[in-house]
Amino acid sequence: MPDYDSGWLNWQSEQILNHNLGTKELFVHVMYKNSEGLVQTCTRLVHWWSLDEQSIMVQSSKVSVGDEFRIVIWKLGDPANFLFGINNPM
Repeated sequence: MPDYDSGWLNWQSEQILNHNLGTKELFVHVMYKNSEGLVQTCTRLVHWWSLDEQSIMVQSSKVSVGDEFRIVIWKLGDPANFLFGINNPM
């Protein structure tokens, strides 16, 4: 299970999401869904930046208002736990 999941959100220009995880040691996964329901993962249409211990900023120059995006985040912590433990996103 991820430590933070924004769920599907409607795109509204630049957005700041509060993950409140208390660290910057994170694995961030971005997904995008267009108006036809096509889901893209690891897309360049939506990208994140300005990550801090409590929030992440998401932006795009190519996404239309009404399209959706989703941010899923896992705390990295101990690499062994991330790769082999309960926080493994695979």
